[in-house]
Amino acid sequence: MGGKLLARAVGLVGLALAAGGLTGCEMSDPPATRNNLNDGASAAVDTADTGGGECGCLKPGLWFRFEKLTLDSIDLGKHNVQLALNPLWKKDIETFELNFYAHVKAVTATEVTIEIVNGARVAGSTDVCLLPYTKVEVVNPRKGCALDKSAPTAMNVYAGTPANPKNCAPKNEVKHSIPVRGAVLEAVVNADCTRMDQGIVSAGHLPKAALDITCTCLATGNQTSETCGVPEAGYVDGKGCDGCNSKFQNLNTLLNNFGTLEYKCKEGGLPAACLTASFWGGIVAGPPPVCPGF
Repeated sequence: MGGKLLARAVGLVGLALAAGGLTGCEMSDPPATRNNLNDGASAAVDTADTGGGECGCLKPGLWFRFEKLTLDSIDLGKHNVQLALNPLWKKDIETFELNFYAHVKAVTATEVTIEIVNGARVAGSTDVCLLPYTKVEVVNPRKGCALDKSAPTAMNVYAGTPANPKNCAPKNEVKHSIPVRGAVLEAVVNADCTRMDQGIVSAGHLPKAALDITCTCLATGNQTSETCGVPEAGYVDGKGCDGCNSKFQNLNTLLNNFGTLEYKCKEGGLPAACLTASFWGGIVAGPPPVCPGF
């Protein structure tokens, strides 16, 4: 049963996303840089020097899209869920079901402020629109091209279309997203500022209380998020998926099906599952439009 459930949990967290293989720590050569959402040309970068030695081209206004995000550990070790989910997250990123954008907001010689925001796939296409309510701010100390460890911050994981989320969480602080908290991010920008590589989430956690009220859709194979249907405010299942529909299953239950979580981290003194992850991203010409109604 576990294998089938996990194969369906493609929209799950997306804590991390896309891998080059079956192991969470595996690193392959970065994919081609994207200029816009769907082509492979490089975006032009203004090389005006913003200080800090190397990577003087790093400046406010640059946008990157994550092309990889893999789950490397849960509760400080290997977990069966990551071996199965990483290839599925890879597919979700490639089909624009799962989208993370990093927007450079401010740059000095010693610090970079980046806004991370989720996108949703536009129904019936591979276009993407932005969900501003998911955005968070990350501040990294800077040493030239290196973005050192950030202060702990939040990240929110949304997958699917605006109407058909793959994760249903109507009572979470950030609706229909999986909350990663205490995330510490670092990365290295390449010399011409067209890539953000060697990305690491060296610490972070999933609060158990949030997992208990977050559910994921059982989409399989080549099914898109439209298969998940629309969350129903009046739906009651008594298993943590109230306000969703019958195609969703509780995320905490699913994760524990692949090995018991020990909740070795804390969020406000309460249990949370620790995690680490890896990511990389390529520059895009600019942000997609904001989703209608958001």
